[in-house]
Amino acid sequence: MSDSNTITFFFTVVVAFVVIRWFINSEPANPDAGDAGAGGADAGNAQQPQQQNRRRNLQPVAFREVTPGMIEIVQSMAPNLTVEQIRYSLESNNGNIEATVDQFLAEGTLPFPPGEQHPAAAGNLQRGATPRLADTNEASIHNVDQPKAPSLIEKYKLENKVDDNTSETEEPVKMKWSQKKEERENQLKQHREKMILRARRKFVEKETK
Repeated sequence: MSDSNTITFFFTVVVAFVVIRWFINSEPANPDAGDAGAGGADAGNAQQPQQQNRRRNLQPVAFREVTPGMIEIVQSMAPNLTVEQIRYSLESNNGNIEATVDQFLAEGTLPFPPGEQHPAAAGNLQRGATPRLADTNEASIHNVDQPKAPSLIEKYKLENKVDDNTSETEEPVKMKWSQKKEERENQLKQHREKMILRARRKFVEKETK
């Protein structure tokens, strides 16, 4: 009996020792896991504002839609321009009519959208890149006889308003279209004159600098 009791006692001590040692070794691992989880949560929370800022930066800038009225105003000043030219310029300038008019006055024309060409240039490419000598002579004679195209000031008879300081210093006002056709035409005419005079003043100031 004493031998069996001794064996049972030693077996109990060994089992208790193993259990206690396992319990001691497993305790520090749990706080570390908790800290790691908390650290991961903090890192995730820190990344959330950065992700939100990144999404906010990727949001598109508000684009001003080009309306037929904008195209009509520019085309009334430059009837030789196509609708595609005017629309492309307005879209490039985010619907700014004055910027489009300034570009036309500075360059004498407006660029075509990518992939499109001037109708005359496209016709020349279809007929052949090298013109005939007779065509060249006819074109040169036509250019010599052709009178100089009038400026917008001359075309719309605004010579007497060029030196009018009132029309130049007025701030642009957003037009409110009338319901009557005659009043709309009058509004369009006045707005066109103001924009032409304002664009000319800017062009003269640019040349004098």
